[in-house]
Amino acid sequence: MSTPGSGPYEITDCDGHRIGRAMNETHDLAPKAVHAGTDDPHPIWDVKRLDNKLYILGNRGAPTANINGWLYALLENLDEKTEWELVNVTEGVFQ
Repeated sequence: MSTPGSGPYEITDCDGHRIGRAMNETHDLAPKAVHAGTDDPHPIWDVKRLDNKLYILGNRGAPTANINGWLYALLENLDEKTEWELVNVTEGVFQ
């Protein structure tokens, strides 16, 4: 089974809900929550495959991080981004 290459993706959960950031967020530089059922009609993800076969996932120009078990987009402290492992759970679907 293959893993995705770098490029733009739309990511959904198992029920087809789009995953992304909210359209209306606070105007500070605090990490922004990422969730299923976003109100963003086109939550495009920038997926970058690294040489170590891990991934940087970005949404609306911000890399993401695991903060206390939750997915957040980082607007500052970008070096704290998470390098994600994508696991193929069924053909054509990744988590």
